[in-house]
Amino acid sequence: MGRRSRHYDNFGMQEFETQERHDQLLKVFFAVVILLILGFYFVLPNVKRENVPFLKAKAAQGRARALVRLGDCYYSGNGTDQNFAEAVRWYRQAVNLNYPPAIYKLGLCFDNGTGVAQNSERALKYYRRAAKQGNAQAQYRLGKYYYAPENPKHDVLLAAKWFRQAAQQGNIEAQTDLGICYFNGEGVCRDGNKAKKWFKKAARKKNAKAQYYMGLYAESEIPEPGGKKDVFRQDAAYSHAFKYYKKSADQEYPPALYRLGLCYLEGKAVSQDAEEAVTLFERAARRGDPQAQVKLGDCFHEGIGYQQDFKRAFRWYRRAAAQNDPEGCYKAGLCLADGTGTEPDPALAAELIQKAAEMGSAEARQYLDNASANAEPKTGEPEPAAEEAPEEPAGEAAPAGTPDAEPDAEPDAEPDAESPEPAAGETEPETAP
Repeated sequence: MGRRSRHYDNFGMQEFETQERHDQLLKVFFAVVILLILGFYFVLPNVKRENVPFLKAKAAQGRARALVRLGDCYYSGNGTDQNFAEAVRWYRQAVNLNYPPAIYKLGLCFDNGTGVAQNSERALKYYRRAAKQGNAQAQYRLGKYYYAPENPKHDVLLAAKWFRQAAQQGNIEAQTDLGICYFNGEGVCRDGNKAKKWFKKAARKKNAKAQYYMGLYAESEIPEPGGKKDVFRQDAAYSHAFKYYKKSADQEYPPALYRLGLCYLEGKAVSQDAEEAVTLFERAARRGDPQAQVKLGDCFHEGIGYQQDFKRAFRWYRRAAAQNDPEGCYKAGLCLADGTGTEPDPALAAELIQKAAEMGSAEARQYLDNASANAEPKTGEPEPAAEEAPEEPAGEAAPAGTPDAEPDAEPDAEPDAESPEPAAGETEPETAP
């Protein structure tokens, strides 16, 4: 009887657990349905659907703004099917009316090759035309064009000029890049206060790049350690930098994630936490930041925050090297030279280390100098002399003026043609008169 009651108890418990799982699934299902309903009523109404027939009627009247909005509809697929070629057609009609936003957007289409064949020269022509008419977006694009170092027409003076014009009209990206020009002294005189002014304007609008540069600016103001006042100012500067790095990192800006990781690794303005540091490095590295990729490789190589893993270290060094990062090239080259975490490949190692040295890596240059010095023979050392025949003991030499021990011996003959010549640096012994 006791066994049967125990059996029924177990069966009841299983049935209870099954019912509980069923209830949990129902709760999840209803939660998903409620979220979908809320999204339908509160999110979708905020997405404005354009009335394409109405816009076409306005465009037929030659209204430039309607023409551009109609082009935008076809470009983004708002209110109609997405069609880049049709978007370009409407933009062109507005360009014929000399409408600056349309001129800029047609330039963007040529720049990206959307709806038309990609043509950088025509894109630049339209950007310049719109910029001269005061379009801030075109002015910013012109600034980026002249700022790019790989551009054959690279000109930081022109870049700063167009950034300033766009920034004064409130373009957030231009404000940030103008701040960078002042921060680095590119195209303008270096001026920290003006850099901070433009960074702050953009950072207030929650621009992640500007917030990151506000952190860099705060670190650049850190005084050298001295008295108590300097220590206090150092702590305040690190706290200020940490605050802005955190704001930028919350928007997943890769360089800010890397800098925030350094703060945790070194214990600056926050308690030291290696695990949090490597987590931040990994987030930045996976978003393509080469400095974070190298640092993450260092963490795997040294066993910081992770178990030591040379293969994963080499993998991250190689990713940074693929982006032409000098330190990444150098460290990937060292791994290939030593066979650390990968199969040794001396030829590729030499190529990567040479590449790192050409890009300005002092470590790579020192490595190559040391390798070259070890490979070359040391100058100033005498070459080894040729072996000389052992001399006869002094006591067995024949006395002067007496006949030789072997009277039948012939007089000294001329030396053989095959007998070795004296080694370099040695002189032949003088013969007695």
